Amino acid sequence: MERIEAMAEKVTGFDLQCKRLPKSLREWEAYNDLSLNISNFLNILPLLQDLSKDSIQNRHWVEVMTVTGSNFVVDANELTVSVGRSGEGRRRGRDPPASSNL
Repeated sequence: MERIEAMAEKVTGFDLQCKRLPKSLREWEAYNDLSLNISNFLNILPLLQDLSKDSIQNRHWVEVMTVTGSNFVVDANELTVSVGRSGEGRRRGRDPPASSNL
């Protein structure tokens, strides 16, 4: 849960920095993409906070997989998610090793 809160603080900071950029940049596609990605991430943060709680049971994960059409391997220390048509997964650990690039 602490990592989610740290992410929220970091992304909120990015959002403020993005909004403080010169108005002339708002016409750039890169600015619009960045702004949209930040906004989307801020929208899903409450869900991440809820899903990181210890009270989440396997039945909750099954429901999330059913609704999203995704497959997860749920483990106490890591979460592996297969996303999209390509079947390529993304791996996100709750407590990755210090040498991890994730």
